[in-house]
Amino acid sequence: MRAIREPLWVVSPANDVLLALDEQALLREAVEAAGGKWTVSDSGHEFTTLGAHDVWSSEEAEMLATLIEGWPDRTARTLALLEQLPPDVAARFPPDSEERSRLAEVSVRAGPASPEAVAAAALAFAEPSLAAKTVRRNARRRSDWLYGLRFEEIERVFDLHDPAGDLPIEIVSRWAGEFAIIRSQGSIARCLLAPDAVLELLRESEIEAAEAQDRMHDIPMQSGTASMPYPCRELWQAMRRGGELPISAVRRRVARVLLKAAAVPERVVADGDGAVRLEVLAGGEWRALALDWPEPMALAVHSETKASGRDR
Repeated sequence: MRAIREPLWVVSPANDVLLALDEQALLREAVEAAGGKWTVSDSGHEFTTLGAHDVWSSEEAEMLATLIEGWPDRTARTLALLEQLPPDVAARFPPDSEERSRLAEVSVRAGPASPEAVAAAALAFAEPSLAAKTVRRNARRRSDWLYGLRFEEIERVFDLHDPAGDLPIEIVSRWAGEFAIIRSQGSIARCLLAPDAVLELLRESEIEAAEAQDRMHDIPMQSGTASMPYPCRELWQAMRRGGELPISAVRRRVARVLLKAAAVPERVVADGDGAVRLEVLAGGEWRALALDWPEPMALAVHSETKASGRDR
């Protein structure tokens, strides 16, 4: 590794079960000494290996850009991208604007993503690398997260502003990954990503969070059924923000994360009395999503109280 004369891009998990930490440190030192780039993977050994089959990433693009001066031609890429966008969307990237510069950088880093997704990400996120990571390899294939959504719908998915604090895009992206198996099974499983199914998952996840136990969820497959857990406890804990928020705000925030991950456009609407409601776009129309039901812990206490009363 030290003697190699070609630049290397090496990806390794922080804790690889097949690479001891002291050996990993030696490897990283050798790679960087040879002028290579070391990237730490968020996944374990198995999924990092699977990810090695991909042919594009923002880290790879950034490394290549440092090796080849002027590569790629950002002006040409941006103009080609703008030609593929609806005129009203392209007009939001005027010449010499910050938005157009960001669009150029996102297009370089995102790889083969759809023009609408790249444009929406460039407008939604100030950091080009974050925008590119959010849409990379998306909206091109039927099983992709944002496939089939119009620009306006993708904008809704990327709208993270919430009255109780912005939603973390990292959590939305993670849950979009959790739903990848569902999307890969086509219509046989896609019904699980419809608004009413997401609402049911919301209620189930609240119970799991209250019980401090992530349950297995059945997913219909092309052949049989698969079961997998979702990180529900972690999601509710993150959305509670240390327990400082009322349950209505926590439910809304969890619902929005799940809906965005399911690629369901949603919006928060303020009522005249200062309250807010959550609406989803279904069948071309906006409809309110009911988030009122007894809290799981309150139900448990109520049941115990009734049982004690009967005993007495």
